[in-house]
Amino acid sequence: MSDKGKKDGWDKFQVITNFVGVVVLGVVGYFVNSTIQSRESNAKLVETAVEVLKATPEESNKGLRAWAINMVNKHSDVPLSWEAQEELKTNALPQFQH
Repeated sequence: MSDKGKKDGWDKFQVITNFVGVVVLGVVGYFVNSTIQSRESNAKLVETAVEVLKATPEESNKGLRAWAINMVNKHSDVPLSWEAQEELKTNALPQFQH
């Protein structure tokens, strides 16, 4: 193979690897962005759930409180114990001062 043939092959290889690199970066960027958006959305849902749990429990918000308890458990690194879940069904989440 002549030097020109080797050079043409190398040029093609570089173009292909650059293209693959751009595609891989695009795919990784998409998944990172998707993960960040999902986490932000989950954090907002948990904030809403906490606000629901701060309200006084009533018969009319029983289903909403159950949803809020499930949301906190689903998106928490440390889920609520069974006892804590039962308490939140009948008691408002305590207000803590920072």
